[in-house]
Amino acid sequence: MTQSAETWNNAYDNDTAPWVIGAPQPAIVALEREGRIAGRVLDPGCGAGEHTIMLTERGYDVLGVDLSPSAVAYARRNAAEKGSPAARFEVTDMVRVGADPEYAARLGVFDTIIDSALFHVFLEDPELRAAYVRSLHALCKPGGTLHLLALRCRTRFRPPHQRWHDPRILHHRLGSG
Repeated sequence: MTQSAETWNNAYDNDTAPWVIGAPQPAIVALEREGRIAGRVLDPGCGAGEHTIMLTERGYDVLGVDLSPSAVAYARRNAAEKGSPAARFEVTDMVRVGADPEYAARLGVFDTIIDSALFHVFLEDPELRAAYVRSLHALCKPGGTLHLLALRCRTRFRPPHQRWHDPRILHHRLGSG
């Protein structure tokens, strides 16, 4: 793996992940309700699996992936507790996918990718961010859709008016691919 899963494992092992809200993010629910999710779906950085579970229950072919084995185990337990045994989860290093065609091939390609707060993890590391974007590109079918839900970031290096959610900044960071 290209980065350690230990921090993420600790958050799930100790049930201290503040991003786990016990339900899908409202923005992802809205995307599905509006018909903006279609075909085969990838949920990278799936964490507790809430989006994967919801979309599986609504009939989508969806795969939730996470770097953290503890997050995947948590998601599988969560799916079982919610009566959604068909929800699928795998341990996957999303940074590695774009650089390793064989690794990417085992996942296949997707019509829709829903990134709910994984991209922002790479904002301060240009190399990891670029590798992650290459992975998204490798896994998204031509003409496919990426829905990216990112958190607002403010650091001492970035003025508050320049946020990552600005489409110009995202286009610059993601590139034209």
